[in-house]
Amino acid sequence: METPNYYVPLLRWRMGEYQALEKLCDFSKSLTVPLIEVLPPDYDFELRRPKKHIDEQLKPFAKQIEKRWGGRPALIDMVQIPNETRMPDGRHPLTYLFDETRALGMLHVPVTALDRDAAYQQSVSVIHATDARGAGLRCTLAEVLDPDFDNNIQTLLDRIGVKMAVLDIFLDLKCPAFDPQDGLVAILTAALSKSGILAAARSVTLLSTSFPDSLANLCPPSAFNRQTGRIK
Repeated sequence: METPNYYVPLLRWRMGEYQALEKLCDFSKSLTVPLIEVLPPDYDFELRRPKKHIDEQLKPFAKQIEKRWGGRPALIDMVQIPNETRMPDGRHPLTYLFDETRALGMLHVPVTALDRDAAYQQSVSVIHATDARGAGLRCTLAEVLDPDFDNNIQTLLDRIGVKMAVLDIFLDLKCPAFDPQDGLVAILTAALSKSGILAAARSVTLLSTSFPDSLANLCPPSAFNRQTGRIK
């Protein structure tokens, strides 16, 4: 990616998301690099099995990206796919997806994390060795605050063969429960300033949302009218 000054929406490639992405004007598209979380097949709770096999789920993915986003930069993360999942031919799903997008002339960046298993890290390594596009790394705030953070990241980079200059770091705050936010700002400032890894990376992006992990506490049972189905 040519510049670190871009907006990174975290998407799960649902219809509303990729349609919105497609409808952006060309200028906005030039400043946007989506981080796409690939979703597993929906689960059939009645039959107690996924509704699709993984190859059916991933088969249309590359052409959808080509149609909706073209050859523009994108980051691909398979954190949602279970570790043991493999394609019918034995390939890792991340390897399969990058093989498919590469065949259509699109070169994206694979995203990993410190806790991904050996097979996932190997897939990222092979993809980078093939495409030379670098890698993305999602980190939690707890990982960044770990005194061994820089060493942990360097160990991973040596393992997957990626240099610091082509590493995009994503500090994933998820849904931070800091109110007031001055404390969070102070923690982030300290974390960003103390790490040589963060200073040397190709880019550093903060990921966060105000949407809670659960809606259970937003509407207490006493506020819900079961007869009308409405909040009192």
